[in-house]
Amino acid sequence: MTSQTRIDTSRARAGATFIYLGGAALALLALTAPLSAQDPAPQSTAPDSSAQQQTAQPTAQPASQTGDPAMHPLVNPKPNVAWEPGQKGKIVGAILARNGDDMLVREQNSDRISVVTITGGTQIESPSGVLNLARKSQDANKLMPGLFIKARGNGGDRGNFVAERISFHKTALKVANQIEAGEVDLEMRQNAAEANQAATAAQVQKNLDAINAATARARDSLAALNARITNLDSYDARFSGEVMFATGSAKLTSAAKRTLDSLVDQIGSMQGYMVEVAGHADARGTAAYNQHLSERRVSAVVTYLAATKQIPIRRIVNPTGLGESTPQASNGNSEGQAANRRVEVRVLVNRGINPQ
Repeated sequence: MTSQTRIDTSRARAGATFIYLGGAALALLALTAPLSAQDPAPQSTAPDSSAQQQTAQPTAQPASQTGDPAMHPLVNPKPNVAWEPGQKGKIVGAILARNGDDMLVREQNSDRISVVTITGGTQIESPSGVLNLARKSQDANKLMPGLFIKARGNGGDRGNFVAERISFHKTALKVANQIEAGEVDLEMRQNAAEANQAATAAQVQKNLDAINAATARARDSLAALNARITNLDSYDARFSGEVMFATGSAKLTSAAKRTLDSLVDQIGSMQGYMVEVAGHADARGTAAYNQHLSERRVSAVVTYLAATKQIPIRRIVNPTGLGESTPQASNGNSEGQAANRRVEVRVLVNRGINPQ
């Protein structure tokens, strides 16, 4: 073998080793992105001249007109992308805020923020089954701030993006629920370690370096997701009411129905509202029984609002039974117990999307 042949062979082996290690690093980073690992965004291709009108990117407004949300991500983020009517497109990113049918979505690895609108015809789904090949329909109330989604649709008539289909992975929903409860727990280090038990010692060290970098990026990204917590202070409660229940009962009384009727009458033709429903119980009985009872009371209120009063179910956000955990009066006497057997209903509007 000549000297030149030996040099060429060494270069080929070195190139193959570099490609293998690069592929391993990319595979590890994919483990740290729950949604994109399940449903990666396709690489962009150059459109031909006949389709250029529909596939062109939406226009990003200058920071001077939008308050530069990239500089102030926690102070009422504003949309800075305007979509042309009928313009087809796709948005992959996290929900920053929601106001009824409108959501603020920041695109992945970008400061671009769009208003994404859901309609009665929007298909909302997530992968299901052992291999995630099936699709399971989801309720619109799962689209909460902090959730990472992929939306496909067209530009609307007010610069918004009207979603025809929205998908999200169950892992992303779990993270959003943890954010909702204030219990975000970064478990990427443990998950990646379990997924790479068979790796060699050198590969394990490289994996740990990549995991540390991904964990640092995830902690930094919490600043953007914490905009969801800030938005809690940006909601105005326009009006509210309490629905009372008899001991051990989840049946709506005539007085309870009148209270709900009055709330719906006040909503009238209001746009961009959400309905928050929280159920409670007194402290008599076991905690488990009272938790179930509060959930049944919430279900009775939601059913009445949706079925009888025709409130769209997508406007009833995350109805929750709280059991006996949040009394508003003492459970030491009958008057206090009666006050605690209640469902609280509030009608909310978000200032981040509809400023007053």
